[in-house]
Amino acid sequence: MVRYSLSARRTAEQGSLARCKDAALSFSTDPGGTLRSFGAVDLLLASVAACLLASVERYLPDVCQNEVTVDVRALSQSYPPEIVAISYSIEVDTEETQMQLDRLHSVVRKHGEVVNTLSLAIPISGSIRRRGAPDPAEPQPA
Repeated sequence: MVRYSLSARRTAEQGSLARCKDAALSFSTDPGGTLRSFGAVDLLLASVAACLLASVERYLPDVCQNEVTVDVRALSQSYPPEIVAISYSIEVDTEETQMQLDRLHSVVRKHGEVVNTLSLAIPISGSIRRRGAPDPAEPQPA
């Protein structure tokens, strides 16, 4: 078993600071949100992105010699307030075939600790593609 811990405290009106290891991260606790710092949902989406990127680095380090980007989106309902779905797209600057990328995606999904945990509670969907290829999650012009 691996244990994780983090400490957070309120530092100012509608602002807080989290500490973990030798790092610190300020975030917003403003109920209306702010453009200047991450809020709770932003931090959750960043955790999904970090999980996916860490899995790519772990299971296909050669691909990580190139640029890899992850875009994560959430759909939230107002009442009761909850996230009802998360989706992501992974874009890799590579010459790998789509079949090879699909295999990587399968491994990434299988071994992503944060993604696996969240998917027990809400639907998570995603795709992987080479840089420049159309995103299957985006509608295409007719």
